[in-house]
Amino acid sequence: MDQQVNPNVKSNRVPLPNEVLALRSLVNAETAVVDTIRASLAKAIETTQVAEKRVAEARLELEAALSSLSASRDSVNTLERLLPPIVE
Repeated sequence: MDQQVNPNVKSNRVPLPNEVLALRSLVNAETAVVDTIRASLAKAIETTQVAEKRVAEARLELEAALSSLSASRDSVNTLERLLPPIVE
């Protein structure tokens, strides 16, 4: 596509009615795109915050489970050491 030179780049004339409509349409389209991007960004931020909260909760749950596992293993080891002298 050939690039056209705008003859009015250096002038300050009042746009014609059809130019005003075209410019208004372009501004409206760009505004709609910006609004869509802002909405998508807000949704992405919200989704990130929810995921971060879930990860924090999962970490706490994992820490609790690991602590419980460690305590259970300690109990098993203690009981295994106590049993032979009693049975003998």
